[in-house]
Amino acid sequence: MNRWLFLFLCYSSFVWCADFLYTFLCVPIWGSIGTLCMLGVLLYVVCRKHVSFAADHFSKWDAAAIASLVFVYLIHVHTPDTDWDVISYHILHQQPLPWSQVSESFFPSTMLHSFLFPLADRMSLAFRHVLGFRLGTLLSLLVGILIYIQLRQIILKQGRVLSLCAWQVSLLACAIATAINVLPQIHTYYADLRTVPILLYFLDEFLNGAERKSAKTLLLMAWCIGIEICFKLSAGIPLLAAMAYFLWMSRTCLSVRMIAAGFGLAVLPLIPYAYTNVLETQSPFFPFLYQIWPSKLLLHGKDSSMIYGDILFSGPQTLVQALVWPFREIVQAKPFGMDRKEALLVAFGLVSSVVLWRYRGAAIVGSSKKLAIAYGCFYLFGALVYHSFMRYNVGLDVISGLACGFLGIVLWRKRSFYRECGLLLLLVLALQPFGFFRAQLWGAKDATHPPLYRDRTAGIADAKKIFRDRDAGAGSIQFDKVKAWLMMCSQPTSGYAYLLKDTVPIIDLDGYTPLYIDIDGTYENPTARTIYEQHMHKWLGNGMYVLLQTQENRPTYLSDGIKQATLMGELIQMYLRRGVQLRHYEQIEPSFIRANHNITMAEAVPADAETVFQDYLVEKDASCTLKKTFEGTSLYCVTLALEPDKQGSIPKMAFRGHIHVYDPSHQIAEQRTFQSRGEYVSMDIPVDGELEIVFDGAEHDAKKLMVLSYEESYHGE
Repeated sequence: MNRWLFLFLCYSSFVWCADFLYTFLCVPIWGSIGTLCMLGVLLYVVCRKHVSFAADHFSKWDAAAIASLVFVYLIHVHTPDTDWDVISYHILHQQPLPWSQVSESFFPSTMLHSFLFPLADRMSLAFRHVLGFRLGTLLSLLVGILIYIQLRQIILKQGRVLSLCAWQVSLLACAIATAINVLPQIHTYYADLRTVPILLYFLDEFLNGAERKSAKTLLLMAWCIGIEICFKLSAGIPLLAAMAYFLWMSRTCLSVRMIAAGFGLAVLPLIPYAYTNVLETQSPFFPFLYQIWPSKLLLHGKDSSMIYGDILFSGPQTLVQALVWPFREIVQAKPFGMDRKEALLVAFGLVSSVVLWRYRGAAIVGSSKKLAIAYGCFYLFGALVYHSFMRYNVGLDVISGLACGFLGIVLWRKRSFYRECGLLLLLVLALQPFGFFRAQLWGAKDATHPPLYRDRTAGIADAKKIFRDRDAGAGSIQFDKVKAWLMMCSQPTSGYAYLLKDTVPIIDLDGYTPLYIDIDGTYENPTARTIYEQHMHKWLGNGMYVLLQTQENRPTYLSDGIKQATLMGELIQMYLRRGVQLRHYEQIEPSFIRANHNITMAEAVPADAETVFQDYLVEKDASCTLKKTFEGTSLYCVTLALEPDKQGSIPKMAFRGHIHVYDPSHQIAEQRTFQSRGEYVSMDIPVDGELEIVFDGAEHDAKKLMVLSYEESYHGE
């Protein structure tokens, strides 16, 4: 174990210890510093003989490789990470335990994510608090550098046999460290990358370590497995197979006491998070492993496996399908399947591992079979468990890169056909990062994290918020009226809600339906539904607010068969179908989103059963006539704004227009005018006949007018 991995393990253990003390003893985070220091001393005592504290002797090539990772991070550092998973649950999971996610809040990160073990996210909290929201992702960059150092260490040990020089080792390690699922994560809050260092530690011990492990090494590995499971439940499963191998090879020096101690160390990290889950759901791994630990909040019966299985992503179902899995993806990628670039790397990695298994050359005969075995374990696990979402199995990308790199170097030093095959493998590996660079550096203008030079003015405005986005930045007085937040799992906003006001509950409108499937109640859970109704009865119309996200890159998984004129209208209609009406729309500009962007906030109130919603987009000098549903007088609750851009922000441009109110004989009974400096305009208009809205224009004549309207039967004075 190198010193950098040791520091990473120490930091993760410190965070876990703080969670443990806070969960069981209510010790504040800062009050546990003394205990954390003691834990650090204990880890040093246990690991001092197994940690290399010597200088790494980095070459200029290593410096260049690390500098390239830093460069990729810096060109995106001004852009806040507001990806789907980050806003859905990663930010929410950064807050300390314990807190109720059922009785106080209600599945604030959706039923699928609310009870995931949060250790990987908790590690980002200190960075976000100290450095701010944008620089809170610095931990991911440090992990990316650690991955490079570990790969360099593994390659160096093999490089002595392969006769690799310094620049070749650095180039190969950098190419693997910038694999398709590694590089895009170094400027995000995603947790997948943080599972790789421990995976590489086990791989290094498997490839280059002694066959027989000492007792302290085995105990350290047991602790690492527990920490890895706390990072991501599925990431620890391949390590269990490796641990079984290490135990078998060291069986002669094992004792019952040592096995019990190792088991205890592996289970100990799980205790605070599993305990919290059991209190809430009766299941330590909710909603997974429901067959072993059933929960009153989960469905039971013949359809349960379909609900809690990986129904969204169809992957290999048999061993034969698993073996041809990446090759099939190269030919025809699935909508939720493996990207063709990912499939290419995995396919070449599979072929390389088979060749390494059969290879009889003298160069790497000692470790080639071990690498092939490791690859096979990760491959089968990825094919049968992760299948379609390769970001979850980033370790497979890394091992695929190692297999391609080792075999490519061996073949490249041969002649004729073998040399060309080796060059092809190395080219596949070297070209992996270019898909990311093409999309993020000089590709689409609407990239998720555009570089600074793409829009220099907006980039500089965003850069000015660095170190200034530790809190919401929207003003606390503005949110005094908020008593609860409401969201839908199809459009999660819990991260935004928590950052704006973290002292109020967050209610998931679809939390009583497992995942985000069939809102018609086919898979509805009665117990969860009862708890949900209690929350809604308490908060709906009593200070409950909604944050609306209308980005075009945020798909709606809940298929209601809704097709409105605007994305905003689709969301409003989805809320209305669940008995929630939105009113009092306003724009907020918190510091944790892009500069010159805004989020729509609206009050949630009970909807009348007969309420009808409609929306329109009106061109300049054009009009729209609202459809009339009810006989007699109707009350139109009309809200006007310019059409949101692709990021869901309402343009800050002045607009104007007028409204014609017709009587039943189609004569104009009233005419109103409206104008705005860019904010929402709302009004309630009783109408006997029809209502026509005319858009006179806006600044720069750049946008359409968005019309949002509720129609209700009028029971006026």
